[in-house]
Amino acid sequence: MYSFYVNSHLIKTHQDKKLLHFLRENLGLYGTKDGCDEGSCGSCTVIIDDKAKKSCLVKTSKLEGAHVTTIEGLSLREQAVYGYCFAKEGAVQCGFCTPGMIMSAKALLDKVKNPTLQEVQFAIRGNICRCTGYKKIEKAILEVARYLRENLPTPDINQVPRLNMPYIRPDAIPKAMGRGKFADDIHLEGMLHLKVLRSAYPRARILKLDLKKAKEHPDCVEILTSKDVPENKLGHIVHDWDVMIPVGGITRYTGDAIALIASKTIEALPEILGLIEIEYEVLKPVLSPEEAMDPNSPKVHEGGNLLDEEHVNRGNAKKALETCAYKVTQTYETPYTEHAFMERECAVAKSEGDGVCVYTGSQSIYD
Repeated sequence: MYSFYVNSHLIKTHQDKKLLHFLRENLGLYGTKDGCDEGSCGSCTVIIDDKAKKSCLVKTSKLEGAHVTTIEGLSLREQAVYGYCFAKEGAVQCGFCTPGMIMSAKALLDKVKNPTLQEVQFAIRGNICRCTGYKKIEKAILEVARYLRENLPTPDINQVPRLNMPYIRPDAIPKAMGRGKFADDIHLEGMLHLKVLRSAYPRARILKLDLKKAKEHPDCVEILTSKDVPENKLGHIVHDWDVMIPVGGITRYTGDAIALIASKTIEALPEILGLIEIEYEVLKPVLSPEEAMDPNSPKVHEGGNLLDEEHVNRGNAKKALETCAYKVTQTYETPYTEHAFMERECAVAKSEGDGVCVYTGSQSIYD
């Protein structure tokens, strides 16, 4: 039995699991966000015995007698001040990282009443923001310090004049306080939990897929493959993207979906996945755009490695260059990595009338 306190309430449990998962799955405290689950992003930051900690790196077995504070554990005064200052300064955009950012700020401001900018920057060094940008967050934290230090009242944002004032997002405070529900925060009574079996290789032919042992697991409800998908090809320009790679098919990247597991419990998903027997024929991968353009490279898709070719002409570039006052010649390169958001890529579906209502990751909340 492990005993510790969460927001001043005594908690006792026999489960030894990540604090992040315990807070969300056992206690329903969804304000602590699950971003990376490996200690990189800081979205799950809580305060443990007065120190900011990433809850995905702490097990319940290590919390004996500890006091844990989550975003839900802030006092009413703190909620008012943090919510207003972050909203006023425009420090909340998608809002996924904001509760964790606020907990790191609180750990600082509980000890340092009048911090410097450098101290604020150091306090949130472990918290990644994808879309807001750090300057507004830093300014908001300094404003929080001032409001708390000078005991300033916080106005109702609905009563703040709009003329000649920066616009305050109506969803900023719910997001900042962790009350806004992202797709991964939605829990339905009796819901099933899904996990995808993904390719271990960037390019490989699937020779065998045996689901028998996995389906015998007591928590396994169903396992779906490409055979269960009526339209197994997706695509924005060309329909060439497999929903799930079939047996005999070839994967195109490490992570291609092969099977979808439905379980009664979230804890059983890794066990069920581990019971699936799969055999690959590992093939030569295509690892860069330069390789893909080589005529001797393997074809990633049946139609080849060039998706589309477009020529865009707009205006008279030659004339503009001849008449402009200044010319700059330079080679510019940009990465081809995705501008990935912090929110988990997930979805929650429920029956609704004759159809299905689906909540998807969208960088916003469902309220």
